[in-house]
Amino acid sequence: MEDDSKYLNLLKLGSERAFDYFYEKYSKRMFAFCMKWTKSRSASEDIVQDTFVKLWTSHEKIKTEYPIMILLFNIARNKLIDRYRKTVDSICFEEFIQYSNEKYIDSNLPSGKIEYDELCEKINSFGKRLPRTQQQVFNYRIFQQKSNKEIAKLLNLSEQTIKNQFSLALKSLRKKLLL
Repeated sequence: MEDDSKYLNLLKLGSERAFDYFYEKYSKRMFAFCMKWTKSRSASEDIVQDTFVKLWTSHEKIKTEYPIMILLFNIARNKLIDRYRKTVDSICFEEFIQYSNEKYIDSNLPSGKIEYDELCEKINSFGKRLPRTQQQVFNYRIFQQKSNKEIAKLLNLSEQTIKNQFSLALKSLRKKLLL
């Protein structure tokens, strides 16, 4: 840890050697951390790369009173959350949910049905633990694919409230996924 502190001060000044030191020391651990959540080699490599790019581009703003490992893993965690958020908000994910809900899953391919059922079970289980309004908004957005405007009308709330409640639900989901 003494070396980390020394190299952290050098990194703050723009030392490439210090950057290389941290990359060598932490990149493999970060990769393993990302693999645990993404299950994808390329996605994990991208997140590790993005994490170190962010470290380098913001090296002047680093607070040296915190261990660099905490900073790196927080950046990686946020990158994982961003990736998950993009997945949930992506058209492909919405199409998968719609496709699956319409029962177009080939009954000759039980693995697809099992994966879908497991996904639905996890999401349902998560949704049931949310506060009532968040639960309603989450269910309308994820399972019924309603827009914020439609949900606002159904729940007699403002669109901004719907956005806020969905954002809070996603934050809770992120915490759950990263535990």
